[in-house]
Amino acid sequence: MCSGRLGGALAVLILFVTPAAMGQQPDSALRAHVATLAARADTLAQRWRELRAVAGAVRRAGHQGFPARLDTLSAGPFRVVTNPSPLPVRQVIGPAWAILDSLFGSALDTMTAHPYFLQATDPDTAVPQPVRPWGVPRSWNIDSADLVRDLVNILPVPAPDNALSGWIGGSVQPTFRARQDAEASYVDLITSPYQTARRCFTGDVAACASALGLDAGSDRVSRWYLTAEERRRAALGFAAYFDDAARRPMFRACGAGSDSTCVALLNSMDPTTLPEALKGGSRQILVRLALRLGGHDAWRRLTADPTQAMGDRLAGAAEIPLDSLLAEWRRGILAARPAPLALAPWMVAACVGWVAVFGLLGLASSRWRMP
Repeated sequence: MCSGRLGGALAVLILFVTPAAMGQQPDSALRAHVATLAARADTLAQRWRELRAVAGAVRRAGHQGFPARLDTLSAGPFRVVTNPSPLPVRQVIGPAWAILDSLFGSALDTMTAHPYFLQATDPDTAVPQPVRPWGVPRSWNIDSADLVRDLVNILPVPAPDNALSGWIGGSVQPTFRARQDAEASYVDLITSPYQTARRCFTGDVAACASALGLDAGSDRVSRWYLTAEERRRAALGFAAYFDDAARRPMFRACGAGSDSTCVALLNSMDPTTLPEALKGGSRQILVRLALRLGGHDAWRRLTADPTQAMGDRLAGAAEIPLDSLLAEWRRGILAARPAPLALAPWMVAACVGWVAVFGLLGLASSRWRMP
């Protein structure tokens, strides 16, 4: 109602100002003046709606004991309502929002109506703490980096659909250790027991799709597991699942070496439950890459049609072909190769010395003496 009154008042002001201005200004100048007033009215109305949304959220919270003054800080549609304190909220709200925006973009536009309440508390243990907090309490001597993590991790992010959640193994989460995540995926890529991962490492982008479980269709099992032994080993891991009267004979035939039976058993299962050639961390990195490349509306594109094949969804989110997306993902993983561990000369000498000591002790043992 207040925003309507504000707009009406500005309209009346324009009506009064316009006749006076008509006799003094050319038509083009008059139109520019009216456009400027209209833009100011829109800005004021938008600001009023934002403030009213925050006030409404405060009233709906139903808490008691609010301080006499609360500050509302914002970055994009992200609002933080907090009490005045040394807590560096103003400095960290921008970086926190940038992290969330890089993943979810326009899907977070509704955050304006749902502000985050942060209650800064005195770290002095001698000072009485609030009996009934009205917001998430945080000591105001917390480090800025930790506060950014708190804001990013505590805020509710858009939930993935079942297909995306099953493929990625949970929800899409921001990361503060991108380098370490990529290093772990590099190690996973070179140590995986499956040939698809090793072929991906050597440059086969199609094998990368298979290793990440992006292949669809009835023959996906044969592309995920390239040898009969890999398929047999994968099927044998589900002994309890296949232990029923209908499938027990097939399971035994698979264990005895029938590759076609192993393929049939694996194809009968939910693909998200099959052993992964690469762990879920690699899939998280791929999703975050697609969202970063796709820009502000990438999350909406990714979740627009849950029935699409996952590879098509990721390519649509990134707005580049899937092969290009996988090639970029692979380059990032290979670039994160862990640095080799350098041994100091004294460590090498110590190792050689211990080997020599144990060798001499072994030779002195009666086991090595001639009868």
